[in-house]
Amino acid sequence: MYIAQTVQSVANGTHPLLSVILDRSECVDMAFIKRVMSLGQFSWHGRRPMASIDKDGNERTTDLDLLSVLVELQRRRARIELPGYDNQLPWKVTANEQHVGTKRYGPIVQLISHQEHLSFSVRIFDESIVRTEGDVTRGAERSYMMVNHDGEWHAGWKGLTWEHTVDEQRFFDKRHILPQDGQLRFKYYVHPNRRQSFFAQAYLLMKLLLRKLNEEIDFYADQLRRLRQAGVTVPEDCKAKERPILARGDTRNEFRRRFWVHLQGLDFVGNFPLVTQDEAGYRQAFRRHKELLEELRPTLQFMVRADEVAFYLYGYKQGFTPWWIEGPEWSRTSSGSHKIELCGRLALECHSDEVPVEVAAD
Repeated sequence: MYIAQTVQSVANGTHPLLSVILDRSECVDMAFIKRVMSLGQFSWHGRRPMASIDKDGNERTTDLDLLSVLVELQRRRARIELPGYDNQLPWKVTANEQHVGTKRYGPIVQLISHQEHLSFSVRIFDESIVRTEGDVTRGAERSYMMVNHDGEWHAGWKGLTWEHTVDEQRFFDKRHILPQDGQLRFKYYVHPNRRQSFFAQAYLLMKLLLRKLNEEIDFYADQLRRLRQAGVTVPEDCKAKERPILARGDTRNEFRRRFWVHLQGLDFVGNFPLVTQDEAGYRQAFRRHKELLEELRPTLQFMVRADEVAFYLYGYKQGFTPWWIEGPEWSRTSSGSHKIELCGRLALECHSDEVPVEVAAD
């Protein structure tokens, strides 16, 4: 039996980052999240993707995966264009907003993953949207699905284009991966080799940290409810400002795949700090809850779900384990899940099923 020392350091609690991750009283910020994420590679840097032209001169899609490219583009807030995009989810018309033209374009705001379904989306500041409330302004944040709930390419995703930096162009030219029209066409949205990351130290630490963030989100949601029930006045800057929805497209339900993972064997200690029972406390809880929901969790969850979906697609049914995990094997539990005990009490348990999801009617 052989288990990599990096995995053992997580199992036995000796990894230096665990002291912060497992202690609820230790506040986590974006710098710490990026520090944990940096332990795992998610980029096109250092990759050797196959050329877009085969030995017979035929064009082919590159095996450089879409998500790795998007991670780099998001880091520099690149401005992208989505030609001819079609919705997967029901359309809606928002008051005082209008989409102009057939393209969607603007800088990347966030990369989005679903915590249970296998879908991935990109959120941009869409400059094709015009707002006519008061002064006419251009642009609003919108999310566009790339991969559907079942982990397949969304049929309405027609690819993306962007202006390459000097470094990007140099890399693409060196690897000969751009076709004649200059638009990358991807074979994979997440590369099969990424299934190995599911067992790596970086994934285990990120999974634990994500669990902590989810607990903290629930904690501050409870704090906000507690303060409202205690009669604390909600500050004006903490009230939701939603635009009325004037119309929605027809919908239907389809059964779609879910796949989620539980990491077992390590427990949290301590408590999240309580807030004062007044407007200042409400504002503190509101801002932290908003930061967790809109910034911290999505950033971390995207990389965690990329690892999990890669394993589901390319390793789950085969009972895959990497070379640094020898001895432990996947087994079926009485509840129908799949579980592997890595070392000590550290174990991964995978669950999969199908549930009805509301999608746009044909």
